[in-house]
Amino acid sequence: MKITIINKILLCFICSIVPYISKGQCSDSFKSVCLPDSIAEQIENNYKKANASKNVINLISPNNYLWGDGIYAFKGMGPHFPRRIFVYKGGRLFIFNSRGGCEPEGVITEFCSCIKILNLTHKEIVDYLNVICLYLQEEEEADYGDTIK
Repeated sequence: MKITIINKILLCFICSIVPYISKGQCSDSFKSVCLPDSIAEQIENNYKKANASKNVINLISPNNYLWGDGIYAFKGMGPHFPRRIFVYKGGRLFIFNSRGGCEPEGVITEFCSCIKILNLTHKEIVDYLNVICLYLQEEEEADYGDTIK
């Protein structure tokens, strides 16, 4: 069988991308935290936008893509979806309903509830409040276009 140059190039291309495709959602190239299926489902149901659970970042440590206790931001895919946040601690999830860009008071109010519901430590309260402040500042400056979804 005669192998043409195009077939060789195609074969090299396929061999080079297969390792990246097989990593799935947890690939670092997606820059998203790998969520357990049960948590991903809750994020999808709460945000009501497809793929919000595939666009999650650890707010304390943005380069950490491993799942664990912490505070996270998530959003739908695309530039017109505002970020929202959630806290996970000891198997319990608290998803904020308020959006930082248009409801900063709601975010602060919900954080007060989160402190009690998840029994956050003094260190967690201070750390999370710092990143919530940065989140609110970033969201205030964000432009999601004429229509926020």
